[in-house]
Amino acid sequence: MPAFSYLEPHPSAADVLSPEERERLDLLIEAIKSDVESWVDSSIACCDLCYDDFVAKWPLAYHREAKLQIDSIECGAFYSGSRHVREEFSESEFLKLWAFVACPRCREPMGGNIFPFEFPFEEASFFEEAFHELGGLARNTPFLVLTSPVARDIFEEVKKTCSKLPAGTPYERLYRGRCIENPTFHDFNSPPASVVREGRYNHAGRPVLYLASDERTCWEECRRPKSRFFVMEFSVQSLLLLLNFSDFDELSNLLSALIYSSLMSNPTESDGWSRPEYVLTRFVADCARAAGVDGIVYPSCQDSSGDNVVLLDPSKWESALKPVRITEFFSRHARSNVAR
Repeated sequence: MPAFSYLEPHPSAADVLSPEERERLDLLIEAIKSDVESWVDSSIACCDLCYDDFVAKWPLAYHREAKLQIDSIECGAFYSGSRHVREEFSESEFLKLWAFVACPRCREPMGGNIFPFEFPFEEASFFEEAFHELGGLARNTPFLVLTSPVARDIFEEVKKTCSKLPAGTPYERLYRGRCIENPTFHDFNSPPASVVREGRYNHAGRPVLYLASDERTCWEECRRPKSRFFVMEFSVQSLLLLLNFSDFDELSNLLSALIYSSLMSNPTESDGWSRPEYVLTRFVADCARAAGVDGIVYPSCQDSSGDNVVLLDPSKWESALKPVRITEFFSRHARSNVAR
């Protein structure tokens, strides 16, 4: 599934290159495509010029998928490691023609590095534009979000996905972390409504319970605190109906794109009561509540291998979760029991 439409000649090639060189450029583009796909099993997502914008609009691609950084290829190294390109082109010809290869995302010359990446959904360029418009609407007039056709589609897709959910949960244990001295079980409850600020999946004054799939994810989500850090382990005692945004095989094209986008996976931008960057996630939480689910599983942007879980209904989590023990977490993975 290409991240964006594939490589094409930059428009300046028509003015600068001879007809023979333009033919060679077309051959080079086909050779690059073959080598990239055989090398990293991906297409090219962005270039040096638009890399920062790509990461800003698709933050999960950066935070969750280390491939975006690890698989970046400097063009000289790409030539040295290529097969099809080296069979057809000298390095000097490659570098000359490379200057006229357009980035598939921004259409500017590719620059010095190749950034291969493959989304688990199609039509990334369409969603990028649509989500940009929806994000502006959410920030400026949040109560009018449902006037957007994309938001209405999200609502319908969430309802459809929730209607097919199996009864059960992907977890037998869930975890919640706190920076606190001498913790007790009570310290790991959700805060009272009077002090609840707007969060990723909750409105101000509406408590939810944020948990993680493992202890390390708790620590990462709390930004690797330097002070003593404790984790409560909960045993899941009853079935929970969870909308799983980490299982892309079970999500529609639209919902997969939404989770990767800045509308759902951006880090917080403020510590105040109002957090406009969370308008769309709270909208999705409301869609999930309306569909009757107990909570949402979503990928952690802080721990590439972990998931977060938000339980939406206090009466449900109080009966579903049984406190097991409190553990002090150390970043070097040592642990000591301090059960109360």
